[in-house]
Amino acid sequence: KAGEYGIINLKKTIPNIIEWSTKDGETYEEAKAFYNQVINQWYVYNTHTLANIGGFYLTPLVKGSKMKSYIPVPYQTQKEALNFLKKNILTLPKWLFINSLKDVLKPTKNTPAGAVEQSPYNIFRERQAAILYNLLHDERLLRLLEAEFLQTEGNEKIMTVVELFDDLRKFIFDKSLKNRSLTIAERMTQKNYVDALIIDVGRIYEKTEKGIFGKMPMICDYAHHNLEDKHSIDEQNLTMYFSGMKRLSEVGSAKRAELIKVKKIILVAKNTADEATRNHYEDMLIRLNKALGEK
Repeated sequence: KAGEYGIINLKKTIPNIIEWSTKDGETYEEAKAFYNQVINQWYVYNTHTLANIGGFYLTPLVKGSKMKSYIPVPYQTQKEALNFLKKNILTLPKWLFINSLKDVLKPTKNTPAGAVEQSPYNIFRERQAAILYNLLHDERLLRLLEAEFLQTEGNEKIMTVVELFDDLRKFIFDKSLKNRSLTIAERMTQKNYVDALIIDVGRIYEKTEKGIFGKMPMICDYAHHNLEDKHSIDEQNLTMYFSGMKRLSEVGSAKRAELIKVKKIILVAKNTADEATRNHYEDMLIRLNKALGEK
């Protein structure tokens, strides 16, 4: 809810950026920086929402407590978080990037070399790619698998990796499934999605393909050490370890299966729609075939 209210406030801010930051006769330097701050805040709302997907509530307990120490974020909360991302960053927010400011100024950030104007196209592409990479990151999927592994009969419904991928695929490739042309933003989202899958699939099997086994996880990987007692777990910073032997988990299987499903969609759609969309599909097939080791 906080993210939704935050987005509403940002939408109200955009039309007033120049009025609130610039007087007659002044340059737009303050307005450019202000615009960049609004974009950064939009991204923050999306990253905060992302934490709910595959999340766990961790509560340090003492003997005698009847509470639960490890509780997955409720299914409905995760669905709402995913819907928020679909609405606010997996769909181009035109109010943020295609607005009355586009012909007057560009968002500017300060760097060691001075103020640098940024391309809205590039900002959106990079921020969306970062969200998708984080959303599909191995450890997030391993947390979903952990919740599924620990689920007992009669428990409340949980978010699964299969459902997450199904939801994302149907949303991101909706127009492809309907043989319709894609906008430049929609082509961007499909590329970002596939790229996030390909990057991690390659990393999962990197050690196997090289024939080298890395250092096995040790107990020190599982716990924060208290400064006074190096053998005790710091209960105030309770954490969980998920990343050991990822290549033997279900993550690789799920990601490869998703790449195959995406490829099937594109094979059906590749000769439909406009030229830009067809070019996009041909490029995607090359990437997918390489990732899957196919021709």
